[in-house]
Amino acid sequence: MKTQSGNPHRQLPTEIFLFLVAMVISGVAAWNLHVPGYMDAEYYYMNGQRLASGKGFTEMVIWNYLDDPQGLPHASHTYWLPFTSLTAALGMFLFKNQQFIYAQIPFIAISACIPLITYKIGSSLYEDHRKAVFAGILALFPGYYLAYQVTTSTLGLYMLEGGLFFWLLLSINRSKLSRTRLLTSFVGLGCIAGMMHLTRSDGILWLFVAASFSIYYGLLQKKAVLHASEKFSWAIQLAGMVFLGYLLIMGGWFLHNGQEFGKIMPTGGTLTLWLQNYNQMFSYPASSLTLSEWLKSGISSILSVRMKSSLDNLMTLLAVEGEIVLLPLFILGLVDQKKFAETKSMLLLWLLTFVMMSWVFPFAGMRGGFLHSSAAFQPFIWALIPAGFEKFLQWGVRKRNWIKGQAFSIFGIGLCVILAVFTMSIYYNKVIGRDPVSPAWQANWNDYVQVEQAVKEEASDMASVIIVNNPPGYYLASGGRPAVVLPDGDEQALKLVAERFQAQFIAIDRNTVDGLNHLYQEPASSDWIEYLFTVGDTRIYRIRENYETP
Repeated sequence: MKTQSGNPHRQLPTEIFLFLVAMVISGVAAWNLHVPGYMDAEYYYMNGQRLASGKGFTEMVIWNYLDDPQGLPHASHTYWLPFTSLTAALGMFLFKNQQFIYAQIPFIAISACIPLITYKIGSSLYEDHRKAVFAGILALFPGYYLAYQVTTSTLGLYMLEGGLFFWLLLSINRSKLSRTRLLTSFVGLGCIAGMMHLTRSDGILWLFVAASFSIYYGLLQKKAVLHASEKFSWAIQLAGMVFLGYLLIMGGWFLHNGQEFGKIMPTGGTLTLWLQNYNQMFSYPASSLTLSEWLKSGISSILSVRMKSSLDNLMTLLAVEGEIVLLPLFILGLVDQKKFAETKSMLLLWLLTFVMMSWVFPFAGMRGGFLHSSAAFQPFIWALIPAGFEKFLQWGVRKRNWIKGQAFSIFGIGLCVILAVFTMSIYYNKVIGRDPVSPAWQANWNDYVQVEQAVKEEASDMASVIIVNNPPGYYLASGGRPAVVLPDGDEQALKLVAERFQAQFIAIDRNTVDGLNHLYQEPASSDWIEYLFTVGDTRIYRIRENYETP
């Protein structure tokens, strides 16, 4: 069993150093992000604004039809979970300002805590203080993740929660805790699992593994109890503490859902089990998503999609989680630490997440779901890399006559430089792009600003509803115009949506669905819509006031 590296007097300066450097990196990264950047982050920011202004869990957009929405305003977070919006709302509430920078502030702080928790994990894993510091420094250069950590996204939040989860597993399994401390630790583990579920739907997997770990720990703890019946009773107590902690966090949300929907969780999202392609996420009506229709697509199609998703997600493991050069070192570290229960628990969690995002919800997985879900494992990955790095150095000492201390410094610094360049390169291309005057990160936002300027000339009334590809993005860029999503289907589906939500305008760009592509390719008026103009790449239509209801 490893003891914590160093002593508190040595650890504190390191922790302060890592946190301050991470704050600088996160702050600079956030400075160039003037808008959330993509639909998920826009959704959380939009709802954070409404929460901070006292409008509760309501929204003036419809971005899918899975829960059969009846109109606007609509209950929020029926598909995505609310913790990210609550975090954004905290910043805006504290500073009494709803500008994006104030929503970012909690996420900048969260991002700065990630190297710190990675270092704390390393301190629990290794006797050698250099290894713990090395793990923390690796977390300063998160590659593809950097921009997403400092916007209003689940990614940074989930990453920190995953790190806390692993750190607490280590504390429980590798420390001698009193009975009271042990019970409170398992309550804490349940609380973290609850926060993860309140952040993302797949967070429920972390509750399952936390409960399994508690039972495993209780049954195998030899010194605490002597008899099998007592061991079983102790394991049940520990599992009960996990569920208690979970309910302390999720209980309020369950009560909210019970009052709003009559059940503890909205079930519309389960319809995505029967998707045959990603655009069906926006089917109207969503009742067309059924098991029988899914089976009609054929076993070959069903398996093909899941194989593709698996390959895509493995590429995410290589390029995003493993940052390419780190993956071999992580695998070596995993082999080194494989005998410990906490390592097995994290590996089980990763496999469950991979299966869920590749085989159960393959379209969500391919479209960023796995990238966001797997972020929770990043501190675990960084923390195990020093163990793999040690094995690499041992090979060099044996085969190449390296001097171990010297090789640690040379290769360690070199690896960090590579990761720093890798991170900056990806960040620059993703956020700034080819034209610094028109940053890539806010290209879609700027397009919607231009569209809204044109729409306002036709209808200055901000209550007029528009049908668009990205309702949360349009709502924010327009300054609050209600918006609903273009349905996956033909003009008949579009008419039904326009009627139900009393829409006045339609915006169609090149990313539209096949059934509506003709409205983009050959814009023209018809008996029920009037083609107005094109703004940039977007065709704008007005819905005629008097047309026959479909």
